[in-house]
Amino acid sequence: MENNKMMKILIDENLEINRTILIIIIGLMESLSKSAITVEDAEGAIFTPYSYVVLKELGVSNELLNLVKDGTELEDVEALVPEQLSNNCEKIKNEAINLLKKLPKRVSHYYWLSVDKEQTEKAFFDEPDIKKTFNREPEKKKVTASETENSSQIDAEELKEFRKWKSNKMN
Repeated sequence: MENNKMMKILIDENLEINRTILIIIIGLMESLSKSAITVEDAEGAIFTPYSYVVLKELGVSNELLNLVKDGTELEDVEALVPEQLSNNCEKIKNEAINLLKKLPKRVSHYYWLSVDKEQTEKAFFDEPDIKKTFNREPEKKKVTASETENSSQIDAEELKEFRKWKSNKMN
């Protein structure tokens, strides 16, 4: 299947980088323990020396770097002592969960997926519940190059309305 679309992930706060990588590690370890992915899949996603170096340069915590390092050794564990693979995955997952619990709670919602802002806004406001709640059409505006770099941001008022809508929908 050919895919010519690209998704960018933009995380510009160190705390959120740590949080996101920990969540990815937890998901990888859970998926690996359920045989939904292979060790190679997990390594390809985050457990490589390259990822370790990039994350170190980004300033993630030493504890998180140690988890990535432990993850790079999963292939060796699988090859040499396969009966220990499950235990190692569980250990990495539990350590990631503990680190995640120690992080301060988010004070605001953080949008980190980025695609074309106009397309995203159109799709967002075309959802029937959202369109009805906000009673508006998506903005028709030309996006400049500088705006594209910040396309993961959403207008504060829209965010406030969305949170109100989401809260009411959940009640």
